[in-house]
Amino acid sequence: MADHTNELVVWQWNCASFKRRRAPLLHFIASQAVKPHVIMLLETLGDALTFPGYRVVSVREQGKRGLATLVAKKCSFHEHKLQLGNSKAEVIILEIIPNSWLKNSVFLMNVYSSPSDKRQGFASIMAKAVALARGAPIVVAGDFNAPHDAWGYARQSPKGNNLLKAVSTCSLELITDPQYPTRIDTSVVRDTTLDLAFVKNVAGTGWQNLQENLGSDHFIVAITLAVNAAPPREFKVTDWDAFRKLRKEDQDEYDSLDRFFARLKEDANAATKVVKTNLRVDRMDARFARLLEAKNSILSQWRTQRLNRRLRKKIAQLNREIKAYSIELSKQQWNESSTKRTGRKPLTAAPLGSTSGCPEGLQEGGGPRSSGPYVKAARDCYGFPLNGAVTTQFLRT
Repeated sequence: MADHTNELVVWQWNCASFKRRRAPLLHFIASQAVKPHVIMLLETLGDALTFPGYRVVSVREQGKRGLATLVAKKCSFHEHKLQLGNSKAEVIILEIIPNSWLKNSVFLMNVYSSPSDKRQGFASIMAKAVALARGAPIVVAGDFNAPHDAWGYARQSPKGNNLLKAVSTCSLELITDPQYPTRIDTSVVRDTTLDLAFVKNVAGTGWQNLQENLGSDHFIVAITLAVNAAPPREFKVTDWDAFRKLRKEDQDEYDSLDRFFARLKEDANAATKVVKTNLRVDRMDARFARLLEAKNSILSQWRTQRLNRRLRKKIAQLNREIKAYSIELSKQQWNESSTKRTGRKPLTAAPLGSTSGCPEGLQEGGGPRSSGPYVKAARDCYGFPLNGAVTTQFLRT
């Protein structure tokens, strides 16, 4: 089976005050054909941030500039904590958890180091992050403020040397292209590349300067990771109605149990189909699978006969059946899960005069406590309005 790939899109940006850039960023994302799954923000100058369509992990210690990582709501993630010791760097590290389109975890570390920390070391931070990933893809991105000729500067600094040594020791690969500087400097100083991105254990990556700063002095950078999509899950679904039909049509006589069981196995295999889906389902109901299969079959016919009213009506009918059966199946599965959890059959509303669904002790003729008031109480609880005073006291809204 050919590998199915998808792209995890990560934006990296030193926004220089999230409050001032929030609205422009929102509209800029809306205009993009490919929207980011993760946005790594630096120098947010705030905490407890919110952003529509994303869950936010933010941190800002006293005297620090602040970091935030925004994760699209369709992505599940887990925040990890690194013991930084005496390091003054600000760090957020998240693990994007596998889902229907992501086969393996992806670790993302957002880093900011102030330009005033001229001798900041990065060896411990990088080593701990790589160890945490345990061979999974990892992206380390941020504003390191660490000049070095390896990423386009005309000079080297002790901080830049520390960073280069740390990433080399951990076998992290630089994907930032110094030919496209990420920071706009003054008219007398050329633009620089303070925002860097390193990766490890990633098969394919892309890096692009979007050439949009939304008022900041840093451009937004897009990082793309080629990730393996989770293979479709396979389920064997047996159509027991078809199996029973095959058994009725079987008129053979068997002189041994072995031959009879072999025929049963053949009929069961003939009535079984393999259904593939990317959805995280625990099981596939046989009738539901048949309805979907029937609808898809007729839909394929309709695509070549779009003026055929009979096919349109049949598709509409199957849609109604699928909807009705889905509701019925949801109720059934809810009752089953409730029974499994509580060990008792779920209570259901009963018609007036019926004791169906009532506890045995409250049924008429069910014992010494089954007098009229108790039966009335049971009826009120199972499908009829409760006494107004009780409702007011115990069911306040």
